[in-house]
Amino acid sequence: DVSLGSVPASSLATAGAVAGGGAFTLTIDTTAPGCSVTGKKAVVKFLSLSGTAGASGQWIGITPDAGHASNVAVQIKDKDGNDVQLGLGSAPYLDLTQPLRFTANYIATGTATSGPANAKAAFTVDYQ
Repeated sequence: DVSLGSVPASSLATAGAVAGGGAFTLTIDTTAPGCSVTGKKAVVKFLSLSGTAGASGQWIGITPDAGHASNVAVQIKDKDGNDVQLGLGSAPYLDLTQPLRFTANYIATGTATSGPANAKAAFTVDYQ
């Protein structure tokens, strides 16, 4: 779980406005049998389990909980602060002995209304 905090709808008043945020990491278990990361790099892809949002479906949609917020999505950014759009690979992570760092935040797709803003996503790590 990544907590993005509670933010007022007014902070997401216009499309593209960003608020809240939480950091998270993914770690490759380099002690697993057959797992060798020496000289390898990884690219991470995220997929939404709660729908998509944004002009091209690039962000994670909000789950349709009762009274949920509207015009709000979840955006994921890589270690350098670049948007990692759904279904597209992140920039390569080169040191796989270290956690792969990301942040997530709310992003407005229009004038937001208040309510729960939960989202679910899955990921894949392709390392080679």
